[in-house]
Amino acid sequence: MQTHRRRCHFSALNPSRRPPPLSESQFHLEIITGRPPVVLPYLEAEFWKRYPDMPGSEFARFVDLARKGRPFAGGMMIAGEGKLPPEYAAALRAQQRHDLERSLEYCKRTLGVGVAWRA
Repeated sequence: MQTHRRRCHFSALNPSRRPPPLSESQFHLEIITGRPPVVLPYLEAEFWKRYPDMPGSEFARFVDLARKGRPFAGGMMIAGEGKLPPEYAAALRAQQRHDLERSLEYCKRTLGVGVAWRA
């Protein structure tokens, strides 16, 4: 996590306020699960029109992340649109819970997010 950059960004957006102490900082985690994989055409200009102010250094980090990544090789429930049969809905909920717990563990251990778990 780039704490310094986050604090500077906060200060730029709120010049009359000091950034909150790190112990009171918020963290947003979005887990996308139960959907088919999506190919991101990140080397095409059209893709980056949504990010007109993206610095080149951030693009380089994105490319590095994409190259180092690997596809998830475990089993995965993929649901379509509409109402699911009860057994599919239960399987999807179980997968979502598993993905949430796995993501939270990664954030705690790898990113150092949270305080209570360190005790």
